[in-house]
Amino acid sequence: MLTGKRFTSLEALLEFVRVVTIPPGLPPAEAEGFRADPVLVAAWRARWQEVKLLQRASQPAGKRLRATVRETLDDAAQEAEALREDARTEAERIRISAEAEAAVVRAQARHEADQLLHRAC
Repeated sequence: MLTGKRFTSLEALLEFVRVVTIPPGLPPAEAEGFRADPVLVAAWRARWQEVKLLQRASQPAGKRLRATVRETLDDAAQEAEALREDARTEAERIRISAEAEAAVVRAQARHEADQLLHRAC
């Protein structure tokens, strides 16, 4: 509770207030039943409730932020997949075009070779 890492329960806070306001030197039997000043308890209770409301108000913003981050990551993954698919399509188009050009070059080379063989005979 004192480190501030976690928000404590109201009961724990009020017990802490009770314990730290026990007058020094009070016998243990009396200290056990000691009640803190009601005005002090009311002030701490009110402050705890204010902080709790602020905490609750901040939670939806955090949830919205997490949802936005998740959505952004999902969008980025979809965009990356679309880019990969476009790249695959373009690579396939280039491969098909290169194979067609290679077939034309081979056909020309065969034709020229045939002409050279024909002239040589």
